[in-house]
Amino acid sequence: MSIGHLGGFYRLSAKRLALHNGRTKRRGKMHREKVRMAIVALAAISSMLLASCVPPTPEKIVETVVITKEVPVEVTKIVEKPVEVTKIVEVTPVPPAPIKIKAWTIGPGPMPTTRATNLEEAVPRLNALGLIPQKVVLETLFSELKWGPFSEKFFTACEAKEGPHIVTLKDIPSLADGGFIVPLDEYVEKWWDLGFDDFYPAMWEAVKYRAKAGPYAGEEHIWGIPQDATPGGIWYRKDVLRALGYSDEDIATMLPASAEGVTMDDIARLAKEAKDAGLVEWGILHRPSPGDTIYIYMKIFGGRVYDPEEDKLVLTKSAALKAFQWFKARVDEGVLPEAPPEWKVIHAAFVEGKTLFTFASHVGTPSEWMAKYGLTDEVFKKDLGFMLFPPAVPEAKPVTTLGPLAYLVTRGCVKPEEEAPEAAAALLFCASSADLMVKHTIRTMRPPIRKSAYYHPDLGAYAYADYIKGVAPMLEYAEDVPKHPDWGKYKKDVFETIKAVEAGILTPEAAVEELVKTLQADIPDIIVE
Repeated sequence: MSIGHLGGFYRLSAKRLALHNGRTKRRGKMHREKVRMAIVALAAISSMLLASCVPPTPEKIVETVVITKEVPVEVTKIVEKPVEVTKIVEVTPVPPAPIKIKAWTIGPGPMPTTRATNLEEAVPRLNALGLIPQKVVLETLFSELKWGPFSEKFFTACEAKEGPHIVTLKDIPSLADGGFIVPLDEYVEKWWDLGFDDFYPAMWEAVKYRAKAGPYAGEEHIWGIPQDATPGGIWYRKDVLRALGYSDEDIATMLPASAEGVTMDDIARLAKEAKDAGLVEWGILHRPSPGDTIYIYMKIFGGRVYDPEEDKLVLTKSAALKAFQWFKARVDEGVLPEAPPEWKVIHAAFVEGKTLFTFASHVGTPSEWMAKYGLTDEVFKKDLGFMLFPPAVPEAKPVTTLGPLAYLVTRGCVKPEEEAPEAAAALLFCASSADLMVKHTIRTMRPPIRKSAYYHPDLGAYAYADYIKGVAPMLEYAEDVPKHPDWGKYKKDVFETIKAVEAGILTPEAAVEELVKTLQADIPDIIVE
């Protein structure tokens, strides 16, 4: 085959190939379409077959079935255990409510106002010291009533629970036996080394008592904090004695303060001399009411008043007779009035020089004479003298009484929730300081009852310091009256009998027998000898 022929062949073959390829493509496309259609048909058939395999939907029935079955349950138990936690919290402390204390004090008379004002001055000291947790506020009463009316006022107020926490009364035995005061031993012991140890020992003895009845029956206690002492004695006018011709040296020898070497007959003789000379209206004046001088009268005439072993009061008939005879003789001489005048007459008569002797006063009375009766400083220092009561019989000795007065802390006189014995006792401790005691001395001319007060500069600057220091030794040997619940009855009965003798109602002899009957009726267990 020629090349040309071959060329044509190749051209023909190319066309056939292209045609063949086109047919092939068409056949492939048709084939793929058939396959796709077959797959779709197969899928449809499968779906129908699957649908024919699913059972029909059943009727829905709801039913509740309760099955009881023990199932183990795990329980977690929580146990609380104490845990110590330290927590610091700043808290503003609330101070306790203050304690209100009421204090009732008595003169009697106008001078011892420092019994109240010293308590007032002690309040800020107590609050500053902090002896008790609470602060204290104070309400004070100072009374010029006599002892009887003041006591009635006190008991009436106590019955109504409107009384004081602190009171000044003398009759410790009756108050203790009646349950009206509380013992103070524990407070005295607590603060002993802080100042109570400085008191004259006799002052503590004066406030001790063994109760016979009441809540403290059979117990001996300290019942009060001593406040002052008023040793009793005889005051006399030196200017009257000078007018009788006696020198100051003679007077000092005749009438020493200690009464050593002097007798009651010496007093009577001088009184009669002054009366007979017309220098005085009365030679002697004595109290218009019962007092501790009754104890003195019985002692200086040789009698007993109290038996400490048997704890009983005593009347010595021989001593009573001698005393009655002595007083009756002075009335008969015109030296003593038939009836004692009232207090203001007695004080005025002495200050004005109308009597030579007065048995009605104590070491502190000049303060009242100065304040109320016109006694001058010059007359006091130059013309007045003071001495113990001298003995009336050889077997007796000079006597003075202590005349103590104490602050007492009450019991049952206020509402129960208002009771405050510790606060009251703490206040009394602060009121017993040396400087406040000196203030009381300057006001009343009564000697301080604690020894350190005598070294206080205020006492050194006092115009009458020498006088105070001169009478202070009396606190060492002065006798205290019986601490017996019937002492008040005793001295009243004896005093009324003396008045009957002086008035001429009874003879001394008849008076003794009458006194025995009266005392035995009032005090059944009294010893009569």
